[in-house]
Amino acid sequence: MGAAGGGDGEGAGNLTEDVEMLSENGYIVAEGYGDYYEVGMDNWMISIFADGETFSGDALMFEILTDGEGIVGEYEVYTDEAEELYNCFLPGDYEVEDGYLYPYCSWYMTVTEGKMDGDAYSPIVDGEFCITESDGIYTVEFDLYDDRGNNICGLVAGEGEVYDEEGNLMASMAKAQSKNGRKAVAKKGFKT
Repeated sequence: MGAAGGGDGEGAGNLTEDVEMLSENGYIVAEGYGDYYEVGMDNWMISIFADGETFSGDALMFEILTDGEGIVGEYEVYTDEAEELYNCFLPGDYEVEDGYLYPYCSWYMTVTEGKMDGDAYSPIVDGEFCITESDGIYTVEFDLYDDRGNNICGLVAGEGEVYDEEGNLMASMAKAQSKNGRKAVAKKGFKT
């Protein structure tokens, strides 16, 4: 899988080593926004929690573009050199404002009860992943790299929620609630 992407040890994130996520008790939340960018591809925001019971610990956040229905498929990082769009994820990026780093697109992070806690976070800038689904159980297998060159790899399987928000483009992951009332990753920044 994927080339050793990332960077030279410098970057926006604070990871200092590789991360392996393995869980059969994960949880996936996905929101679809239709052709949000008006490029002929559906836009999805996906949060993947390694611990689907407490929503604490390792998590991944992806923004994907897909030509199919739903989130099942194979994805690799989008690059500007591509001659045409394909099933891909947008690399992690950020803005800094008033001493806070605000992540967007694709990131690794640690969370506490579904909220970013700032203990570990890093933009995902290279790699690939695959999402499959069987009988309501989603499996995400991934081999990714952050902007410092750290490898984030593993497999997370578990239940999931998929929302079609095409008619409500202002909806956020923080609004998505499961049957048990648990919230997905809230949108907030990391203190820098």
